[in-house]
Amino acid sequence: MSRLADDALEDSLVSNEELASMLLGNYLNKNPNKTKTLIYESISSLREQALNSSCYNSFSADISRSWKTNDLRMVNPENSNISYDQVVLITRDSGGFFFTALTHLLASEELSADLKKVIYLCGGWFQTLDDYRDRKKDTHRAITTLFTINQNKLPMRLLNEQSKIYGKEIQSILDPQHSLIVFMKKLTRLTRLLDFTKNFLDW
Repeated sequence: MSRLADDALEDSLVSNEELASMLLGNYLNKNPNKTKTLIYESISSLREQALNSSCYNSFSADISRSWKTNDLRMVNPENSNISYDQVVLITRDSGGFFFTALTHLLASEELSADLKKVIYLCGGWFQTLDDYRDRKKDTHRAITTLFTINQNKLPMRLLNEQSKIYGKEIQSILDPQHSLIVFMKKLTRLTRLLDFTKNFLDW
């Protein structure tokens, strides 16, 4: 559902206002299309589960914050006054608040500050990986990400820089040998390997 909503926002098939009204349960599908209907059905299912959660308000707040960041990502990077540091924060919020929202949906009680920070950072890191993978498509669609706004650095170098930053922040909370950190390192290596293989085959 995250991927579907993200792509629909970036392709202007649905607005943040429509997503918010879907989440609140007062959405009227005046101009239906296949993608919008599918998103509505997915969000309705999520909402039904969330209403039974003691953390519904936290879920609702964080999912809304995640989607609102897409307004800033819709600006053509060639005409954008958004700084690189601002894009880093936008990326974190987009993925981070989506991850914390889904965790609230599953949680039986409010998250501790440290746990919420780790989940938020993981979400930001996964959004970074997603943007890295979609960098050519995002450039074509004029979406502002870390990999479309900064054309002076190689994408892999930017990815490595962000990997170190996220790793250091997460390790300040968790043990360096924690299974989550090990998993994220392996996922980063796999992303690099797949990208190298794809470029080699394209060449």
